Amino acid sequence: GGSAAAAAAAGAAAALLLAQPDLPGSDDVPAVEWVGPLRLLWTTPPTIIDTLPQAANIFDAKPSAGDSIHKVNGQLADGLTRREVLEGLKSGTGIQLRSTGVRGQFRAAAGLLLAEPGPGAQADWLGPVKLGWQTKPPWVMHAKPEANKHFRQPLSQGDQLAAVDG
Repeated sequence: GGSAAAAAAAGAAAALLLAQPDLPGSDDVPAVEWVGPLRLLWTTPPTIIDTLPQAANIFDAKPSAGDSIHKVNGQLADGLTRREVLEGLKSGTGIQLRSTGVRGQFRAAAGLLLAEPGPGAQADWLGPVKLGWQTKPPWVMHAKPEANKHFRQPLSQGDQLAAVDG
């Protein structure tokens, strides 16, 4: 039946986490890394920037780019070290995610671009908005409809980025 298949899939996904190499001996924190089926940006709290399909078998709700790790074993992830977060992920229990919507998608995309800048990129997608970098400030090249739920006025091609978190 379906429950046996689901259990097998969950086991395989958990094995991805358990198959991770030993936890690092140093406290050097990479900007971005794959941890099992999650690609994490080591912000505070850690932000998911990409997932593999197996991630849906580990968590109650399928993680999405922009979601953050909210709690590990009941403790806020904001105050935990990378090692503590990795140990919590490896145990496979007690991880609580926070869905952050479009704001989290922007944060994840911007963080990834800062961590792994492309060679002279002309434009990049930040969540549902494509920004052009040829001018200062950057300008909106395209905005998907879902982006407009989060702004006072609809975004239009040619709009300029006026402020960040302000």
